[in-house]
Amino acid sequence: MKKHLLTLALLLAVSAAALAQSVSKQINDIKRNGDFISAEATMDTEAQAYQVAEELLSKQLEEYVGEQKALKKAPNVIVKDVAGKAEKLQMSRGTMTRVFLFVKKSDVIAADNTRVFVQPKNTPAKETVAKKKAEESKSAPQPAVAPQPTAAPQPAASPQPAPVTEATEGDQSLRLQKAWQQTVIDDLLACANVTEARAKMNRMRAELKLKRYGSPDTCKNPVKSFWLIFDGEEIITILGPGTADRTNFRSLTIDNLKNYSGKDAIWFTMSN
Repeated sequence: MKKHLLTLALLLAVSAAALAQSVSKQINDIKRNGDFISAEATMDTEAQAYQVAEELLSKQLEEYVGEQKALKKAPNVIVKDVAGKAEKLQMSRGTMTRVFLFVKKSDVIAADNTRVFVQPKNTPAKETVAKKKAEESKSAPQPAVAPQPTAAPQPAASPQPAPVTEATEGDQSLRLQKAWQQTVIDDLLACANVTEARAKMNRMRAELKLKRYGSPDTCKNPVKSFWLIFDGEEIITILGPGTADRTNFRSLTIDNLKNYSGKDAIWFTMSN
């Protein structure tokens, strides 16, 4: 019985080694092939390795798009068939996980109506479009208006109290000047919970809207980062970059990160 178990264990070990060599060969073949864009990372966990590899792949895609004339001028770029290969490696410092991600260059194409991989610098701001329409309407000829008869003078009315109007909630001037960046904030605040916000952040980073994000202990520059504040699964608000005075994008008021001591948070930075 022991002999059979030993034989089975040896067969499993040989199969695992063969599988590892097969995946490793696929990775090496893809890396040598000039038709692909790829990135990889080896970390303690698969989630950590995937996060780093995906960030590196996004950077590689950004550089590739910037080098291609047809893609560089396109307002949107779509990336099709994003595939990944993962390989676990046993190393002397413990069990590590290697994640390899790759994309076919031929699957990176310009898209007129598909918002998948956005290039903010080529997308006109909403304010600019609105201003252009307003200027066009001013320059258009206006229809002639017939003169109105002069009304007979009326006796002076007794003074009435000024109507009470509701105050505008928040300071609209605190919204971000770049429309696509404000849309990122609005989309995150619209998430039902933090789990949904994390998934959306991951997608936004793949679209090169976000540069990176993470837990507070991984933030290298808190002053220049945005902060998504939450309690449990409930999203409280998002604070903009700053020292003491930060924009609270939920209320559009000036706020301070210290006011949320004891709350959970995710920091993130956006592309320029």
